[in-house]
Amino acid sequence: MFWVATGLIAVETTLFTLVVPALPVFAERYSLSDSEAALIFAAFPVAQLASAFASARPVERHGRRPAILFAGVLLLLATLAFALVSDPLPLAAARSIQGVAAGLPGRPGSRPSPTSTRTRSSASGSASRRPPAGAPGCSGR
Repeated sequence: MFWVATGLIAVETTLFTLVVPALPVFAERYSLSDSEAALIFAAFPVAQLASAFASARPVERHGRRPAILFAGVLLLLATLAFALVSDPLPLAAARSIQGVAAGLPGRPGSRPSPTSTRTRSSASGSASRRPPAGAPGCSGR
């Protein structure tokens, strides 16, 4: 799982940084203004933010592993589509889908909790029932 997570981070970082120098190329190829090309590529962070908020609960309910795998497949498909499209609208859609994949909370950038919810709640419950050390009537052990 470590190598899958590392690979996804590497692909995401590479795709995010490679886009900026390509903006004039895409603007020329599709006869877009600089603003139109920038808006197409701005679809990525907008979709990433929306995805992060919308998918938090389902990811917590169903687990991070399926989300990581889903994000990897989605990122792969969107990147292939991004490379193969020949029209600005599908280009924007592919860039948005890349953002959705990057925004999943289960992706490698988010860390799973080191303890389960049950363990945390029972530990905090037992800690709150103990009197503090040195309290009157406590032996301090």
